[in-house]
Amino acid sequence: MAYRFENLAKFWKTKNKNDINILFLDKEGGYGGSSRSLYFLIKNLDRFSFKPYVMLREEGPMLDSYADLGVETFVRKGMPVYKPSLRNNLYVLFRFLLQIPNFIRSFRFLSRIITDYKIDILHVNHDSFFVYGVLLKYLKGTKIVIHMRTMLPMNCFARFQAQCISKIADHLIFISENELWQFLKLSRPATQQSSVIFNSAEVVMEKSFQLRVMDFPGELFKVLYLGNLTYNKGVDRLLVIAAELKTMGVDNVLFIVCGADRQRKGKNTEKMIEKQAETDGIADYFVFMGHQSPPDPFCQQAHILIRPSRLDDPWGRDIIEAMAYGKPVLATGIYDNFVQNGVNGYLFPEFDAKKIGEKIIYLSEHPKVVEKMRKENIEKAKRLFDGPTNAAKVAAIYDSILNCS
Repeated sequence: MAYRFENLAKFWKTKNKNDINILFLDKEGGYGGSSRSLYFLIKNLDRFSFKPYVMLREEGPMLDSYADLGVETFVRKGMPVYKPSLRNNLYVLFRFLLQIPNFIRSFRFLSRIITDYKIDILHVNHDSFFVYGVLLKYLKGTKIVIHMRTMLPMNCFARFQAQCISKIADHLIFISENELWQFLKLSRPATQQSSVIFNSAEVVMEKSFQLRVMDFPGELFKVLYLGNLTYNKGVDRLLVIAAELKTMGVDNVLFIVCGADRQRKGKNTEKMIEKQAETDGIADYFVFMGHQSPPDPFCQQAHILIRPSRLDDPWGRDIIEAMAYGKPVLATGIYDNFVQNGVNGYLFPEFDAKKIGEKIIYLSEHPKVVEKMRKENIEKAKRLFDGPTNAAKVAAIYDSILNCS
């Protein structure tokens, strides 16, 4: 018996050992969708086999969240990153080049962590870190997974980025087919090691919230906007929709705007929109909450979510969160793998404030339709965005990379 007990003890010691060290690079520190998606991945990762570390480019709410998970974190504030844009790419490149001294110091910091903590795989959670990956691949032979979370613009700068990523990545993870298709247009040749794995979401019970939630009037139909306050996200379009509702004589709709313009620290854009709402006489249709982390209390209170993006991308983090909470989604775009028109929300191929306003009115007057869409979204979210299932898919990628070594 003693012999068998001793062997059992050795087995459990091996079973509980964190065999593989993974370092994750987090760009946003909890202030954006990519950071929140990464958190759910790490939260559901098998700790018997993997030991996660996180390096954050920005201090934020995720520091406390990772501390609660017992995950060790490192912060390198202002770590230079480079990402091609739709326009002004020479200016973006020039700004990055001005930060070369800081980039070198940041690279050395990252390199020391990889060496000191015996990191087996570097998980790059945003393509804007790719320059670090290029150096690490060729100088240290680091195993690299790159999580493609954005739609790259179609220009020569993004083509160069995509080709670099294709050469250095041991595996590419795309958050939807859309990012994959866009990448394949830019990358020649394209890496053969790639997967589409949806982000994960989960419902958090209200008793665990650590912030006080505003009690919005119950008689109002609450439309949630959850995201950055930027032109591309279409936040200004909310003003046009509200003006249409006013013209129709509807006064029971409230737009709850949760977000900030990260480039301007969330001040200028928000004040501009508030001022414009007052000028247009529609201020009563809005409440501006600034950035909210976590967004769960607002997802819970809202009736529906709206995403009037100019980028034809109805598959963002806000939509995933809303679906998990069973909220119908109104979004611009044609991709219907998440939102199916008339089933769990409405898609608008082109922005039309009047048509969107009419759908808001329709849903506000038909609670049974909202309830039907609620059930559809909850069921679909469980199927597509399950945390343990999606984390297991990523874990299988880690295993395949190391087993091929």
